[in-house]
Amino acid sequence: MVSFTLLTSLPHAYLLNTFYLIPARSILLHYGSNMIANYLPFRILRARDPAHARDAVSKELHPLTHDNFLTATTSLLGAITYVLPLYLSMTTWLPIHLIVHFTGLKTLDPAHSSSLPTLLLPLISIPVGYATCKYLFAPAAVDLAASFSSASEQDTIFDPETATFTETLAWNFLFWRRLPPRAREILKRTALLTLWTAANTAFHGWAEVEGAEGYGALGYAGVWSAGAALTGIVLGWVGGAFTF
Repeated sequence: MVSFTLLTSLPHAYLLNTFYLIPARSILLHYGSNMIANYLPFRILRARDPAHARDAVSKELHPLTHDNFLTATTSLLGAITYVLPLYLSMTTWLPIHLIVHFTGLKTLDPAHSSSLPTLLLPLISIPVGYATCKYLFAPAAVDLAASFSSASEQDTIFDPETATFTETLAWNFLFWRRLPPRAREILKRTALLTLWTAANTAFHGWAEVEGAEGYGALGYAGVWSAGAALTGIVLGWVGGAFTF
């Protein structure tokens, strides 16, 4: 929950801090309190998912989720992938988009002097990279098949000799049923993260930022949504959920 809240709140916080010069301390206090408020009820009232518990992970898969070096390298990969669309947008169309559709901007210097190392400052890379690792890489690396019911597992098994006409059509046209459990989990998480990032960033940008147009907020939100989608695909592939 904390990872999801951080990833979906960062785009708006980055906009306020980078282009509207809102102090980082004020932003950290605001969004930090939101993350704590979202985390505590789940932590206290809801048991942790067995797939994320140490005791539920087999010895063979334990290093994939609890190895410090692997966590660090995966977090770095997640951070780089997540900010890559932002970097490409900064060097092409995003500055003009911000000038036209965000009339109250205080500065555009970061957009003109942006580089990948600059965007990967600790404020962005460490929290975001670790959040992507925990939210997207962990379920891709850990074998979730054991946590699914046998009925769900049967969805990936198709026998053309005994299948009905409806089952044959579903197998041919509904690719979702042919995916392994890990791939389904990553796709669901990636879709949720992408859609909620877009909705949350666009709404807050349009409703809370003075001088921001709806089209401008949507364009800015699309940049971060692309980063979320790309990160889910990359970490899912690294974790073995996808095979290309």
